[in-house]
Amino acid sequence: MNNLLKPGVGVGDLRLGERLGHGELNTEETKNKYANDGVWYSFNEAGVLSEIVITSSEYVTDRSIRVGSTTDEVRSAYGPGIETQTTLSQGGSMIGRVGDFTLKYPGIIFLLSREHVAAIRLVDTSVP
Repeated sequence: MNNLLKPGVGVGDLRLGERLGHGELNTEETKNKYANDGVWYSFNEAGVLSEIVITSSEYVTDRSIRVGSTTDEVRSAYGPGIETQTTLSQGGSMIGRVGDFTLKYPGIIFLLSREHVAAIRLVDTSVP
């Protein structure tokens, strides 16, 4: 797989916005293969690939940011971004947080923990 992360586009053969929910990418075998490489993906209700999550430092953006990069490196490469919190909820109630905060940019979101990138989310920019 090509290891270049493309915000709002995808990585390797995974292309955001493609209607792949019922194809080969939706098999457990394929999902496990990607997961073993630190890549998770999900489809929306319409069966469109809407999100890719990277947890491996083997993948890198065209601005040299990867899992393990520092918060300062992200801001230097992408600008200040929109700082948000990622929370977990169950039954409509918040039950916890994921990481310390996220930095959002068009098509890409960096989950930061202890001043380092813990995960990178590629998201479809055509979906609000």
